[in-house]
Amino acid sequence: MWPARFLLRFQPQPLNSAVSLHMSVVATLTAFCGLATVITADFLWRNRIRAQFGILESGPEHGDVVVREVREIERPSSGTSQPFGLRFYKPSGRPFRAKVVHILPAAPGSVHGDIVFMQQSPRGYELHGEDLEYPGGGVRRLRLSATDPLGTYELRLYVNGSLTKSVSYNVVAGAS
Repeated sequence: MWPARFLLRFQPQPLNSAVSLHMSVVATLTAFCGLATVITADFLWRNRIRAQFGILESGPEHGDVVVREVREIERPSSGTSQPFGLRFYKPSGRPFRAKVVHILPAAPGSVHGDIVFMQQSPRGYELHGEDLEYPGGGVRRLRLSATDPLGTYELRLYVNGSLTKSVSYNVVAGAS
């Protein structure tokens, strides 16, 4: 047990009004800053571009969806491969401008789709897609044919002119 004189000496003192006001302002500002941090984090999360690369299948509601992420695709010995590609979207659903640049290790056998221009670069052949506005998201759907080159390919996603996602994958010879 503490001696009575010790307890009497350390009893809490009432706060004066200036200190009380200061503490309530600090508490209010702290709560406001916490709320602002949560709102900012949610905004950034919902407006960040999400991207997935892999085997595509048509979904019932959202068009093509990635059913399996892969980094190696087999080139068919005849015909075309199953569809694969890059799906990109914003969880917020807000529209944005984007284009996809596809880099191949050698000249392609044929080119289809929304290719604006093709140029040779030190890395291979660059196929530049159109810069389009997407209402919340889009898909760059690809297929391989027997004449496409083997090697390392790269897909680059540019959103509003800035590189947002880059995916490398290998095309290997498929079973005959």
